[in-house]
Amino acid sequence: MATIGKGVARRGWPARHTSRSIQKRGCVLQALILASLVGLLSALLLGLVGGAAAAIGYLSIANQLPSPDELQARAASFQSTFITDRNGELLLLYEQIDPHGGRRVKVSLAQVSPWLIKAMVATEDRDFY
Repeated sequence: MATIGKGVARRGWPARHTSRSIQKRGCVLQALILASLVGLLSALLLGLVGGAAAAIGYLSIANQLPSPDELQARAASFQSTFITDRNGELLLLYEQIDPHGGRRVKVSLAQVSPWLIKAMVATEDRDFY
């Protein structure tokens, strides 16, 4: 016969199920639950701190970027400057290139190689046509 609680004996219970062994298992279970809760809360706190740091980093970078309207105005107004002969022939005497924008020349679509057009479409959107 085994004892349960304060010495109360019951039939059919093995001797290992005493009140002290049940209390020890309860303490271990409570410690495991407490440790898992502490781990979960620390992971949640770490995630919140990391998310806040990422948001602050994004906002600091985004505030330094120019607006889309300003970028469009820059792109539309800029072309390389060509100095030609007095008849306007494309006998290039000098070319002024913006160091930040590079060399830009407007050309018609007919002047662009069809292979360049196919390569551009293939790399950007193969289902375009």
